[in-house]
Amino acid sequence: MGDTAFHNPGIPDITVSGFMTLGNAGSNWYQDDTTWHGYDEVSYRHGSHNFMVGAEIRKLITGRAAANNPRGLFNFTGSRSGNAASDFMLGTAQNDITPIQEFKGVVAEWRDGFFGLDNWQVNSKLTLNYGIRYELPTVPYSVNGNARILNPQQTALIPATIPDPGFSFINPQHSAWGSHIGLHPRRRSVEAAASTTIPIRRTALRSQQRIRRSA
Repeated sequence: MGDTAFHNPGIPDITVSGFMTLGNAGSNWYQDDTTWHGYDEVSYRHGSHNFMVGAEIRKLITGRAAANNPRGLFNFTGSRSGNAASDFMLGTAQNDITPIQEFKGVVAEWRDGFFGLDNWQVNSKLTLNYGIRYELPTVPYSVNGNARILNPQQTALIPATIPDPGFSFINPQHSAWGSHIGLHPRRRSVEAAASTTIPIRRTALRSQQRIRRSA
C-alpha cells in the first residue's frame, strides 16, 4: 500500500517480541540543503592605518520529507497464541499502523555578520589591530508551514493548525556583539607606509545545494 499510494517502495515495519525487527523504520527519507553565501569587503589604507569593513550574508534552507513508520507497522507480541513467533506465523498481529504520506517541511534562516577593523602600524616594532563584529542570526521560520514546536510550558503544540507559512520557531536575538584587540611586536624594523592608496573591494556570491536520501 505504501509504495502504490504514496510512491514509497519497501516493506512495512514488522516487530516480533524477542526477535529482530524487519523493515526500515524512519528511512527512505529525502532531505535537500541549500546555502546562499555572499560577502563584501572594502579596505582603505592611510598612513600607518589599514582600515577594513565588510559584511557576510548567508541564507540556509533545509527541506525534509520523513515519517517514523511511513510504510505502516505490524506488531506481534504473543497476545494471541502466547508466543510472539507463533503470532507472526499465524498472521495475527496485536496492532497495526497504516501507511502514511511523508509531508515535506522546509525551514529557512538568515545568518548575517558585519565587521570593522583597523591594523595600525604604531611604529617599526609594533602593530596594533582592533575591531568589532556584529552577528545577526535571524529567526528560523517555516517556508511552507508544515512545522510545529512545543509551547514554553510544554503543554501544547504551536501553531494550533497547519500549514502556517512563515511561522517563527524562536524569538529574535540582537545582542551578539564581539570585539577584538591584538598586539604584534616585530623584531625587524618595518617602515610604515606614508601614502594613501585607493580602496580595494572584494565581492563574492555563491550558492550550493546538497540532496540527501536515506534508502
